[in-house]
Amino acid sequence: MDKYKAATITLLAFSGRPDPQWQLGTEEAERVRRSLQATFQSPTHKPPLLGLGYRGIRIEFVGGRTGEPRVFVVAKGVVTESPGPKERYFKDVAGVERMMLSEASKRDHGPLLERLGVGNHADGLSP
Repeated sequence: MDKYKAATITLLAFSGRPDPQWQLGTEEAERVRRSLQATFQSPTHKPPLLGLGYRGIRIEFVGGRTGEPRVFVVAKGVVTESPGPKERYFKDVAGVERMMLSEASKRDHGPLLERLGVGNHADGLSP
């Protein structure tokens, strides 16, 4: 997996209005990239469909060698890699979802996470 200059993180929470987003710089994006890469050895099945409310965290890396963005969604302990000819699914063995939810809380989205029922930084989600 390429190294990337930055990443845009989106907390997938709303329908009908913009979801909260924030940017990660090079160092933070690299930390998340390494954690995602650790999941690639643990393929799994497609995650269950999630209805209204919290639907996961979208991670879009930009600035790699090819110039193409690389997109992942982490939800309910499953990492989904897309776009591409076929989506791929991995167990979140590296705790990427928990890490990103903790980051969301640090960026003042804690009250929103509570309202969505996500709780204290993804209790009951991936380890």
